[in-house]
Amino acid sequence: MTLSVTFAPDLEAAARAAAAALTPAIALGGGSPFDPIPVLVGHPSLERWLRHQIADVVGVIAGLRVMPLQEGLDQLCAPAARAGEVEWSGAATDAKAWTADALAARLLDRWAAARASSAAAPALAPLHGMLQGLPACAEHTAVALAAQVAAALLDAARSRPAEVVAWAMAPEAGAAVDPPEWLRWSAAALDLHRAGPAADRVALLHGGQLKLKGPPVVLVGPGLLSAADAALLRAAAAQLEVHLFLPAPALDGAPGG
Repeated sequence: MTLSVTFAPDLEAAARAAAAALTPAIALGGGSPFDPIPVLVGHPSLERWLRHQIADVVGVIAGLRVMPLQEGLDQLCAPAARAGEVEWSGAATDAKAWTADALAARLLDRWAAARASSAAAPALAPLHGMLQGLPACAEHTAVALAAQVAAALLDAARSRPAEVVAWAMAPEAGAAVDPPEWLRWSAAALDLHRAGPAADRVALLHGGQLKLKGPPVVLVGPGLLSAADAALLRAAAAQLEVHLFLPAPALDGAPGG
């Protein structure tokens, strides 16, 4: 397959270069509402802006699906990908299980179940202590804490996956940065070491456990592409067409064209 990298002076120029490259594919029916071409953008706040930039050049974006970079990368771990096809249409997908909101809801359920279990009591005792407060506020306090913990674990899973896997695989053991026992327990309870952003998706792609097919993947921005994201895109490009449109200056570990 193909991995191409196009550098542009700035993000707007990168967006317009991507739109020009997409025009022939859309004209040939390469994207449709039922089989859209995924266009990834470096930050969620830029989704609407990118749609307007592409529409100015292409004229129609019905055959495209613009989504944040991390959401697109998370879909590579969805069961559909393991079966041999990535679902880009926005239908129900396992990728949505790895959003901060979804993880927070699951974490609340795990904490509630563990509270009734004597086996988990020692690990979660400090957590339960933090949740103590006025009865009327206790539920809101738990929701707020779950949201903060879920967001922190998700960020760590994306930026330091090896550490999160170590926490979850051996909740009682120390790691490079030793977190509280209740936080290691929470990482394990969410299965962050088996799927989602903390899984070694590059190894899964190289090993054939993830078999991808579908339309080309287009990425516009960000100004700085992490080494982990670059490695994942490079691995995906062995099975799919991947086209990167990136603003200068240089990147941290960007895949070479």
